[in-house]
Amino acid sequence: MVAVSADSISMEYRNNTMVTLLFKSNHPFTIYLAKLITLVVYGITLLLAGFICSLILMLLLGNNYSWSDNFHGYSLITALGYNFLGAFIYLLFTISLSLLLVILLKSNSIVIIIGLAVDFLGANFSGLLMNILPKQLWAWNPLNMINIIVQLSNQSVIKITHLSNFELFLGNGCYTLLFIILGLWAFKNYQK
Repeated sequence: MVAVSADSISMEYRNNTMVTLLFKSNHPFTIYLAKLITLVVYGITLLLAGFICSLILMLLLGNNYSWSDNFHGYSLITALGYNFLGAFIYLLFTISLSLLLVILLKSNSIVIIIGLAVDFLGANFSGLLMNILPKQLWAWNPLNMINIIVQLSNQSVIKITHLSNFELFLGNGCYTLLFIILGLWAFKNYQK
């Protein structure tokens, strides 16, 4: 989603599609919101496809797994649902951050590199920093928010994040809203 988010905006600037949209509309907010909604719908479609593929695989593996098998205190199907809920929440975070970065940096390749670094190394880097800095303060950093994907179905991750599920929901929501507001501000001012 980082690559799709970054490339969709930068490609429209490269092909002058964005200039045409901005010329025909007096409200950059509606353009930015339309891009955001399109990316969220695309992300939800990918998540649903992944969920359906997971269910099909579970059915095909039939005798090896049961829907009621225990996975960190939850049934397998419940844990799968929690993981996809966490992935959806983090999807919103990722899309809003990617849009903000591509508008500010004007380079989809740099945004993709930053996005991949955050996705693959963010949680580990956050854990290292929490060992050095005060946990109560550093626990709210944006890199720690990726852990919502795992923590909802595995409560032992709380020892790593130092945040409850509700606090991770709240943190992801606040950062997503902040990135959307900053992205809108940057989008409006980028055109001047």
